[in-house]
Amino acid sequence: MKLVKLTCVVLLSVTASTANAQAPTAKGAVASERSVEDLFKAAQGLEGQNNFKEAESYYEKIVRELEKEKVKNFPSLYRALTGLANAELKIKDMTGADLNYREALSAAVKVYGAGSYDLTKPLMNLARVCYQEKKYFDAATYFKQALALVERKSGIEDAEAVSIREKLAETLERSGSYKECEVLLKQSLALREKNGDHNSPQLLALLNCYSDVLHKTDRVSEAEQIDYQVDQIHAGKIPASSTALTK
Repeated sequence: MKLVKLTCVVLLSVTASTANAQAPTAKGAVASERSVEDLFKAAQGLEGQNNFKEAESYYEKIVRELEKEKVKNFPSLYRALTGLANAELKIKDMTGADLNYREALSAAVKVYGAGSYDLTKPLMNLARVCYQEKKYFDAATYFKQALALVERKSGIEDAEAVSIREKLAETLERSGSYKECEVLLKQSLALREKNGDHNSPQLLALLNCYSDVLHKTDRVSEAEQIDYQVDQIHAGKIPASSTALTK
């Protein structure tokens, strides 16, 4: 199976170039764009039929066509690479999905500029596939970047920020970064308590993760308090404040 490799490099620091991509302007570009758009429609039709293997081949053709252009059409490249990676993910080609989500992120930086909130989606795509590959350190890196963009735009209590933060905490626990994980767990538990959450599945997941961190850092007594709270929730009782147990 072919893996599409571009030459663009991801630059997410604040000093990275923020120049937007230009669409092709040559006379032959109109015909080329029509051809590419036809391929996009065909690929999307195959996806609608759950024929992801064939859709993958169409997205590969699109990327090859776009790579022939002297002036790169980065918006279309981003779209095609994302579609290609999505198809590869569906057929369990994790190596291909990882590679092409990275290349899609590179193209997205060219389109939106470094530090743009619009990079959240490609960052999350890459973080999730790294997580599935059990590349937890890499996954945490991309979750952190996505979280920073969302928090800057919408604040720490935004629902999207809450979701990413909790996934990041879990990922950090799996990567062995217990100290950093604990900080995020405490923040997440405090926010859930503030919003009146005392027994949701998300709260239970956070508490179980926190118990794991405490056990793995030999703080058995503290872990047992968390375990007791989880048991109380399962029993239908509202336990003492979760933050009271995590201070």
